[in-house]
Amino acid sequence: MLQICGVAAGGDQTPDGLVLTYATPTASLAPGAYQVLIAGGSGGPKGQEQALSSAEVYNVKTGKFTLAGKLLDAQFDNTATTLLDGEVLLACGVQTGAVRVAELYNPVTGRFTRTGDLDVGCNNATATLLQDGGVLVAGGGSDGSSAEVYDPAAGTFVPTYPMTSRRTYQAASLLADGTVLLTGGANGLTYTNSAELYEPDSNSFKRVGDMHAGRYAHTSTLLPNGKVLITGGFGQDGAVLSSAELYDPETGKFSFTGNMNRGRALHTATLLASGKVLIAGGQTNNPNKNEGIATSAELYDPQTGEFTLTGSMNAPRYVHTATLLSSGKVLVAGGNGLSSAELYDPQTGTFRWTGSMAFTRQQDAAAPVGVSPSRPFGERPFGGFSSVVPQ
Repeated sequence: MLQICGVAAGGDQTPDGLVLTYATPTASLAPGAYQVLIAGGSGGPKGQEQALSSAEVYNVKTGKFTLAGKLLDAQFDNTATTLLDGEVLLACGVQTGAVRVAELYNPVTGRFTRTGDLDVGCNNATATLLQDGGVLVAGGGSDGSSAEVYDPAAGTFVPTYPMTSRRTYQAASLLADGTVLLTGGANGLTYTNSAELYEPDSNSFKRVGDMHAGRYAHTSTLLPNGKVLITGGFGQDGAVLSSAELYDPETGKFSFTGNMNRGRALHTATLLASGKVLIAGGQTNNPNKNEGIATSAELYDPQTGEFTLTGSMNAPRYVHTATLLSSGKVLVAGGNGLSSAELYDPQTGTFRWTGSMAFTRQQDAAAPVGVSPSRPFGERPFGGFSSVVPQ
């Protein structure tokens, strides 16, 4: 048995047969000891993937992963949202079906505890931290149009009025005025181009202008100028889209911007300190073929409206996570049945290996831990969760 550290509190078996035990972290976090939580996902031999109950934390100082406490419920396609008090809300995962349960990760104790249940089970949903500290969980439910707001003070979910359209695999971004933009998604066998805004004051949704293309498994990134960049995704008939659009909150309309250098879906989009957006990995052809996973990455420049290629990752990835560190580097982890992780350096435009996770995982979620966020977190495109961690 491989003992990570401290007192064992349970265990999981890795694909190579090692039994890993979980330790209780120190009682308090030392200043600067900030970490990234990687939780849940699916893992195991190809074709035999199962929902994971394991979680790991990446230490940005040491560049290594260590195991955290176990999730109470194994799940994948879950969300992870850092709350204003520093805890992390996990919700809307899948076991054999969508689940209603939610749990909280405490970075001081390293433990997961149960919180209030969702009113409707969901998966492939979005979770967005609101300006008042609540979390909007939207779409992916049994009816596809349900949404709820998590109240951290009460530990409960409160239903909103229904969305204007059924959605799953949609994308969401918190806007500067406190509203949340939801775009696209699948509605049965069709992929919608519709978009809507959640308004916290009325706890309801309203339609805005449509996108130019129906898409799901795309990304949504709030830019410094207040506009929202929408990239890629799957379109009708499983086509992988290279197109990108900009949403303008002033007009409530979408306009085309430059195309990516290749079609991508289930990729990540991370806003860098420079204001550019790093687009990494993704599936590059029809999902029914289950091939064509990208190592390539590119940068979107809001000043020019164009995408340019940057250095490629060391491994092909999709349904991975991407987390921005305050050093300006980006941690890219897992995806495509991998346990490896790498760091993107905007100064050199290159990726380099960093420590590996104990488990192969994909369709998981990542969130910063050990510090209360100083800016909104909670934007989770389907392909991964992009966020900021002080280093």
